Amino acid sequence: MSDEWIKEKIIECLKDDRELGFKEERGYLRYGTCPACHKDEVYISLANPWRLACSRENECAWSQNTRDRYSHIFEELKQRAINDRSNPKAHA
Repeated sequence: MSDEWIKEKIIECLKDDRELGFKEERGYLRYGTCPACHKDEVYISLANPWRLACSRENECAWSQNTRDRYSHIFEELKQRAINDRSNPKAHA
């Protein structure tokens, strides 16, 4: 598994996340609904989809790591590495 696999899975989850409801625009997912302030201000870069953030930095400042939001992706990756008997140190 590579970082690209994780990145693709995260982007897939972000696009399917109905709670956020993003619109894709110029390399970003934008106008997602913020879980804290409920404004359509959450964004994330598609090139580096590691941290969600509300653009209302002074009023809200909500942010979340995609690793926390979509922890199942990283659990799946961990399980695959553990079950890969051909390369026992793959998860290290």
